[in-house]
Amino acid sequence: NNKAVKSLNFSGNGELLVAGCSDGSLKLWQLEPRIFREGIEPNPTKILKEHLGEIKSVLFSPCGKYLISADTYGEILIWLINSGEIIESLNITQELESEKSRLLSLAVSKEGNYLVAGDGKGTITIWRNK
Repeated sequence: NNKAVKSLNFSGNGELLVAGCSDGSLKLWQLEPRIFREGIEPNPTKILKEHLGEIKSVLFSPCGKYLISADTYGEILIWLINSGEIIESLNITQELESEKSRLLSLAVSKEGNYLVAGDGKGTITIWRNK
């Protein structure tokens, strides 16, 4: 399924939900209590599409202003949530040596000072916030 959901995350305040999909898209929902009560599947509030590979990890920044997404090719995008604009692009793999070198995981520190990515070879890459 080219639209399979690969990663999910809630914003810190619980008002937004993001789904990272195998087609490289990110789908965001503005949550309302009625959605859960009625059990309906809401249409996304916003769809972001820039990644070429399937999404492996999505998360919100601790401050709640940014969305961070990573795909299997090692491309990490940092988005302004309100506008959907990409403000930074990072890449952990300039040249894929094998399937094992693909990005698998992403994390941000509680204070938002560090972004960490891990790949299938066991490599962890750390960026410090400017």
